[in-house]
Amino acid sequence: MKDRIIIARIVLFAVVFSLYSCSSLEIHQGARDTGEVPYSQEFVASGPAVSIDGKAVDPIELEIFAAELEQEIMDEFVRKYHAVPGKGFWSHSFEDEVPIEHLLKWTVYQAVWSRLAQEMAVEHGIRQSTGLEDKEKMLEEENLRRREMKEKGETIYGPDQYTMREYYPLDEQSLELALIQNLESKEMLRDEGRGRDRRIHRIERMKLAFRQLIEEKMKSCRVKVNRDRFMSLILPGLPVS
Repeated sequence: MKDRIIIARIVLFAVVFSLYSCSSLEIHQGARDTGEVPYSQEFVASGPAVSIDGKAVDPIELEIFAAELEQEIMDEFVRKYHAVPGKGFWSHSFEDEVPIEHLLKWTVYQAVWSRLAQEMAVEHGIRQSTGLEDKEKMLEEENLRRREMKEKGETIYGPDQYTMREYYPLDEQSLELALIQNLESKEMLRDEGRGRDRRIHRIERMKLAFRQLIEEKMKSCRVKVNRDRFMSLILPGLPVS
């Protein structure tokens, strides 16, 4: 595969992202800022928990996306409403806002984002396939590499072996950076920060330009959500549920 990025490089990219994170760029606000998702969403009574353009999102992916958002949602309600996490927290209404509904909303948003990013990566020759099939193959190779390193007595950074839930978000970060670099080299991303605020690093400006691109693509997505199936999938694993 063209883009077999080792975990050490993934971790480095994640560090670079965090070092240059900044929100003061003069650029149109994204969905997480406005609270409004770009796509139309239909709630249905049957079918998979979430489908995008007729293709189901794997339940494992939804669990991973939700797990990545749990603490953020909890912190948001603690900050905004002085909520005290405990039994019943996720279903409690705080001035007509319910934590589980926020988790559903942004888990679906992340699923759409991930699907579009993976499809673009295939389109531009960065990856050969999308979804868990791609991730499982790369995870197997990464864990094999780590076993061989351990047998040779070499230093291993991170765990000896990654689980899919550990590996998935790391790989998504590296895929996104590789895609941003690829699109920038083809002049397919517009750097709206250039000439406006030089304090913001180029990588951050391009991340925001990428967000604009992907949220524009989201507008044409057909998203269906089976709320009952989503809840039965996510609720049992939530902390203090």
